[in-house]
Amino acid sequence: MCLPFGYRIFPSWIVCLCLFAGFSKGLEFLPTPLQFKQLKTTNITSILNGQARLPCDISSPNLGERVILVLWFRLNSDTPIYSVDARDVEINRAGHWSAETAFGRRARFAWHETPSYLVVDGLVKEDKGVYRCRVDYRTSQTKNSLVNLTIIVPPSPPKILDENGNLIRSVAGPYLEGESLKLTCESKGGEPLPKLIWYRDGERWDTTDHSTLNGSTRNDVILARLRRDDLNTILSCEASNNNETVPASSFVLLDMLLAPLEVLVIEGRDRIYSANKEARFVCRSSGSRPPAAITWWLGGYRIAGSIDVVSQNGNSTTSTLSFILQTEHAGKLLVCRAENLRLKVLPLETATVLNMVYPPTLSVTFGKSLEGKSLKEGDDVYFECHVVANPAPLRVEWRHNGQRISQSVNKGVIINDRSLVLQKISRSQGGRYTCAAWNEEGGSESEPVLLNLQCKSY
Repeated sequence: MCLPFGYRIFPSWIVCLCLFAGFSKGLEFLPTPLQFKQLKTTNITSILNGQARLPCDISSPNLGERVILVLWFRLNSDTPIYSVDARDVEINRAGHWSAETAFGRRARFAWHETPSYLVVDGLVKEDKGVYRCRVDYRTSQTKNSLVNLTIIVPPSPPKILDENGNLIRSVAGPYLEGESLKLTCESKGGEPLPKLIWYRDGERWDTTDHSTLNGSTRNDVILARLRRDDLNTILSCEASNNNETVPASSFVLLDMLLAPLEVLVIEGRDRIYSANKEARFVCRSSGSRPPAAITWWLGGYRIAGSIDVVSQNGNSTTSTLSFILQTEHAGKLLVCRAENLRLKVLPLETATVLNMVYPPTLSVTFGKSLEGKSLKEGDDVYFECHVVANPAPLRVEWRHNGQRISQSVNKGVIINDRSLVLQKISRSQGGRYTCAAWNEEGGSESEPVLLNLQCKSY
């Protein structure tokens, strides 16, 4: 009669218990299928590796009745997996036994709670199923109850894949402005299959997931046309199949390549500079990612030596150029060019004309009619003074052998601003001729022109 308990497996007290429980209860160890259908079933849901509390009401409708035995079984099995023996002692001093093939040391029976329950720690997937709790009393009828234990296996963090199925670990891209973007959130595992939800910068974005033939869950999202303000967007995907644990999640940061939005000369434009002095120009470009490369060009030629500083947020680049201005730079176009070297787009430019002041630069030549002609006493001589100056010279003077020449029409010396005419020259008028000029920036003297005269032939 007691063989179903397995006397080779259980302690001797269970064998004795068979005699007591079996004869007193008419050997009704296992309810019939009809009786199972009539039993109340309590559904318990717990998390893998967590704790489950399987209820078993040990109270009796008869006042003063005492519990003598509590047995736990797997459904449709007459082999106990946990027992509480209170035949000879009060329930608070009862002996507890747990099968190593089932819960082992992970289980304990909390008899003092109402209702009482079997506590199982460290749940494993194999713990799921229907359990029967049998309570025997000294005189009252045996009571059975069923508990259906469901083990939820939380999903692992989902994977985020690009349009080619490649895993994205933290940064998606870089993408170009105007491109389309497709991302897939995929979750494998979890019982039941999880729900996948996309979030965009923390706001719920898309919940249209679907399961696949291999038992995974996917959710695809598409951004048809990326805009500049999509840069650094955080796209996260959460996988969850219960309300007890924190959803498993993964996220990516959206990176983009962006052309510069603007380039401005913010210092040095529309100023008047002096030649032979250092000038400083500052140019700033914003909107490029990565930060724009800035180059300087003067009169079509690149100038090196600028110092570039990128802002802390990487949004702008400031370039400072300092160099000594020369007279020949006057009126030339100084260009600041900004470009994203990773993009095949035209650079942005801004330019300023170098407005400069400088002292006169002078040179003296013979009049064109005298070029290559031998001069002799009695000829007329014509000199021209070529002046380059800004502002225009305040005064121009002519010199002969270092001495200032004054106009004397009677002596045939005629000065008309930047020209000198000597009529019927004499031998004494030979020598070195220069012109000198002054403006607000200073003055200078030309290189001399030598006047050699041949003797007049008779």
